[in-house]
Amino acid sequence: MGEVSPGGGDDDDTTPPDDTVPLPKLDITPDRATIATELGTSNMVTLTLRPGGGFTGSVALAASAIDAAGAPIADWTVTLDKPALDIAAGASATGVPTGRSRRRTRR
Repeated sequence: MGEVSPGGGDDDDTTPPDDTVPLPKLDITPDRATIATELGTSNMVTLTLRPGGGFTGSVALAASAIDAAGAPIADWTVTLDKPALDIAAGASATGVPTGRSRRRTRR
């Protein structure tokens, strides 16, 4: 019968093989996490997209205003300066969503 040495099996080996290919990824970073605002004002947030692991291609953008519980905020619209960003290898791209609240009219 053969012997098994500690760390010799696949289950115990935590060192990746030399031919491991990194998974493509995309890091998205806003310039601020929250916005405090008032009705009738506009607010912009800059999103920076940085590729990793060889990621390249077009990224479709979509945005909405939500509260801390994740529910949509009534009377808010969010527009984007670009509907998509093209990400080149090793380069970052920037998109700017703008949120605008409508003034409520009294009836």
